[in-house]
Amino acid sequence: MVGFLPPPLPSRVKASSVSVNPSNTGAAPAGGAARVLDANAAATAAAWNRRSIEPISNPYDMSLWSNDGHLSKRNWVESEQLPKIAPSARYALDESKQNILVEGHVAGVQTTPFQSGSNVPKAAKYPTAAAAGETGARSNQRNRGNKAQGQRPKGNSRELEGMIRERKFAEALKIIEETRGRGMFGQRQLNALLNAAGKAGNLKLAERVFDEFTLSGLRRDVATYSIMVSIYGKLGAMEKAVHCFAQMEYEDVKANAFTYSALIEAYGRKGMVKNAGKSFQKMKSTGIEPNVVAYNALLKVFVNASRLNDAFEHVEEMERSGKKPDVITYGTLIDACSKARDVERAFLVFNKMRQMRVKPNKICYASLIDACSKARQVDRAFTVMALMKQDKILPDIFAYNALIDACGRAKLVDKAFEVKEEIVGSGLKPDKVTFNALISACGRARDLPRAYEVLDTMIQEYGYVPDRHTYNALIDACGKANRIDQAFEVYRRMNESGTRACAVTYNALIDACGRAKKLDVALNLTKEMWKNGIRPDNYTLNTLVAVCCRCGDTNAAYDIIARIQAFGVQPDDVTYNILIDATGKRGDLEKAWALFEDMGHRSKWFTPNG
Repeated sequence: MVGFLPPPLPSRVKASSVSVNPSNTGAAPAGGAARVLDANAAATAAAWNRRSIEPISNPYDMSLWSNDGHLSKRNWVESEQLPKIAPSARYALDESKQNILVEGHVAGVQTTPFQSGSNVPKAAKYPTAAAAGETGARSNQRNRGNKAQGQRPKGNSRELEGMIRERKFAEALKIIEETRGRGMFGQRQLNALLNAAGKAGNLKLAERVFDEFTLSGLRRDVATYSIMVSIYGKLGAMEKAVHCFAQMEYEDVKANAFTYSALIEAYGRKGMVKNAGKSFQKMKSTGIEPNVVAYNALLKVFVNASRLNDAFEHVEEMERSGKKPDVITYGTLIDACSKARDVERAFLVFNKMRQMRVKPNKICYASLIDACSKARQVDRAFTVMALMKQDKILPDIFAYNALIDACGRAKLVDKAFEVKEEIVGSGLKPDKVTFNALISACGRARDLPRAYEVLDTMIQEYGYVPDRHTYNALIDACGKANRIDQAFEVYRRMNESGTRACAVTYNALIDACGRAKKLDVALNLTKEMWKNGIRPDNYTLNTLVAVCCRCGDTNAAYDIIARIQAFGVQPDDVTYNILIDATGKRGDLEKAWALFEDMGHRSKWFTPNG
């Protein structure tokens, strides 16, 4: 086996002009210009003899070197006078080793073998009186050497990192700007500040830090661009994210899997599924193997686009490529199943996750509880919560809120309030979502007074300001309690507060009109909805059809179906079930059968159910 060769002699030292003195007597080396050791050489030799340590006589003796090509620990004697070398200057480090191995080589630092330890005489440690007298100024020399070699003074870096931890971003940037050109901060510090600005959602500050690289004469690396693309994507600046990625290629900085992941996520947030897929394929075509982060990025794009089957196929491809799904992969799939109201598939993913020895986190459990809630399986939701505690994972506010929602859908309002008390008892603070879920639970249980009590507690005790979801839940509670007057009063207060109504708001008001059999008011709300630029959805269509049928006007229901189809909303199985039920109750069985047959012919949109 061929051993590792020691580093070559520095170019400024000719091998023929240097001889090694193996006798350790302090004699001057032979050959070339004579070099005379100073007066402390004798003391130095005596110190070596007292410590029974032989100086290194021949750097090319392979027995002195470890297998990694460096001096072994036994033979490497550290010296405080070694020049400090930047981590990236590996050849310079080897050169420094070589300098100390050649006894008598004058490098402006030391002319005797290096020694260490407190027992070594001062004269041996510092061969000249001048060297001994210079120890007081060593710190300043190091700082100057650090800047020359590419390192940063530790004190300044630590101060900057402390400011970043304390979120004093403006002060941190000010220090960087004031010390510009002095070489005090490098890529690592600026990247850390850039990343912190992005997490804080401060785009203006992030762009200033990004520009500071050029102003400070620093080259942006792949981490810089990856962070910046991610920031633009998370803050919705899609065009800037694409431009930043293109600028990276222009400056000849090669993207990696993390850069592409940031770009894919940016496309996904804008619903640009095709562009995200193309970026993923481009990454592979350029020879970059997608990592788990990249696969998870595209997975989230499919989930947000409600493409559940594509999401599962993507994970299968991920496994075929040899990548092991992690907790984020499984958590994203469980969340996708929850949104698709496919609770059984969610449990299949959860069970597989545990079989693969991937420990579920809080997000996985909260998503699974939410899936149970949407399937109205409240007992199963409590079982998941118990399993979460059994796994010694403390439930967070998201898991508790999902459990309250499950109780509300099952009309177990008392149980919902018990969960709220458990939140307080665990030391967590109920958030706005907690109170909105409690108001919805009261509404489903037709307990309007209790819903208003929750609203008072939310505002007076916790200081929360009602948001759109709060108003929508309260309007729905009023409607279910057949208090249409109070529903419109809440709607009035909502408008006065500057909170913009949405499709859910109008759907709740239309449903309240239906329960009060006020068809004309419901139709006026539909016109107002269209006038305000809010597109109706299937829930709007089905609510209006139900209102018409309650009022005994099926002709108006057909007219509404025709009008809403102009918005791209097609009747589904719920629409036809409402019409068939209303027609059958009127005794028009022939018409009901015709509707059923028509429902079967329109399988493009729905399938007759049982």
